[in-house]
Amino acid sequence: LDLLVSVDPFMTPTAMLADYILPPTLYYERADLPISFPGIAFYPMAWTQYAHPLIKPPADADLVEDWYVLWAVASRMGVQIRFNGQFDLDMEIAPTADELIAMRCHGSMIPLDEIKQHPGGKVYDVGDIRVQCGRPEADARFDVMPADVAAELAEALPGAERPGFTHLMSSRRMRDFFNSNGIHVANVRARNPVNPAFLNPDDMRALGVVDDEEIEIMSENGTIRAVVRADEALRSGVVSISHGWGELPAADPRAHDVRSHGSCINPLISDHMPVEKINAMPRMSAIPVNIRRAEPADG
Repeated sequence: LDLLVSVDPFMTPTAMLADYILPPTLYYERADLPISFPGIAFYPMAWTQYAHPLIKPPADADLVEDWYVLWAVASRMGVQIRFNGQFDLDMEIAPTADELIAMRCHGSMIPLDEIKQHPGGKVYDVGDIRVQCGRPEADARFDVMPADVAAELAEALPGAERPGFTHLMSSRRMRDFFNSNGIHVANVRARNPVNPAFLNPDDMRALGVVDDEEIEIMSENGTIRAVVRADEALRSGVVSISHGWGELPAADPRAHDVRSHGSCINPLISDHMPVEKINAMPRMSAIPVNIRRAEPADG
């Protein structure tokens, strides 16, 4: 990259590579609503909460709200932002967070003013949501297994040809974390100090390792070290490890303190080969790998 600007409150590996780091306000310093995506239900009921700012940033701080960075860049470039698909923002005077939240809630089942009346959040009775009948002339149908999708899935099935490799690396999620969110929270890290590489117990016995020992995972692209942990729910031949952890990749994986920082899985993944045939994204799971017991870092 010619320029890397990181909007981040923590010194993450990405921030370490950045030319500039712009510090954003944190949770208690800004107004906010819970995370939401159209068509995706994050909660089992119709719950929401408007969070009032509880504290002001320090008087001499250079903090900005993370969205302001995008607005400011667009303003300098003369680019018009249409927010929430229907509101053209004033590109000379920055909106407030409350103004953006009001736009985000435009047309919602529960008005924003009503939501603000319940600072602790509330479960609302909005009735059942049902899919309406299709138009009479709509006769299209989904192809639930197109040929190209079937071919990609077949490559990941047991027995598929992966010469020279014994396992597939599968990316997984961990409780308390969403990507790298939560890694810098001390109470969360006390419960989850690392992102273990999980293996079937039979695979661990074959490697001669037990829980909390270290292993090396090797792909065509690179090698990482990880703390190993047994998971009886995993199929033999699969190693499962979470993304979003670890230090900047180094030439020698023994240079990483995986017990303090966790394991960065990026070295196992190529950004250009292979890529998914359908959407051209780099393959980030089902990576062919080999595994061995790790030698001591000072060995």
